[in-house]
Amino acid sequence: MSGLRLISQSETDFILMLIVSTVYQVLYSVAGEEVVQQMQQKFPMYSMKMFGNIGDSRQFYVDICTTARLMIADQRKKSSVMLCNRAIRIINEKFADPDLSLVSVSTEISVSPNYLSALLKKDTGETFKELLTKKRIETAKELLMDTNMKVREISEKCGYNDQHYFSYCFKKFYGDSPNKVRNDNRTDGEGHI
Repeated sequence: MSGLRLISQSETDFILMLIVSTVYQVLYSVAGEEVVQQMQQKFPMYSMKMFGNIGDSRQFYVDICTTARLMIADQRKKSSVMLCNRAIRIINEKFADPDLSLVSVSTEISVSPNYLSALLKKDTGETFKELLTKKRIETAKELLMDTNMKVREISEKCGYNDQHYFSYCFKKFYGDSPNKVRNDNRTDGEGHI
């Protein structure tokens, strides 16, 4: 049995502490300090007993690793929701910018366009384009009802450079042209519809 040597208890303890340390480092880098503190409450350092051999302590270390994995998955889910909320907030704030796009929003929140697209679809059930168009067209309808702005002005205010394309999108969304929707939903000075 030349070349094989049993490792000592101090070497075993050192390896196990390296495992725990690595788990905490990964947890910190992915999920942050608050999650590490939650982990420390579940597995206080003083309760990490060093056992006679790796087999005896296996379940203890499996529990630490499993708990860390679940905490990371939960944090990623929360992060996904936060990213979607940020993207929706940007759409709601910048919808009037005709250059607003999936690429510009994904760049602003530092994720890839494909990843953001998948997150939005999963979280909202709608694509980026659907969310942006919905915001633009709903805002246009409000302006049609509440102002005397011309359709051209409303289209520009809602991020459309081309009034005809705006009218096409509006009709596709509401089933009628902007002028028809305005005329059907406005009252004249005598209170008639």
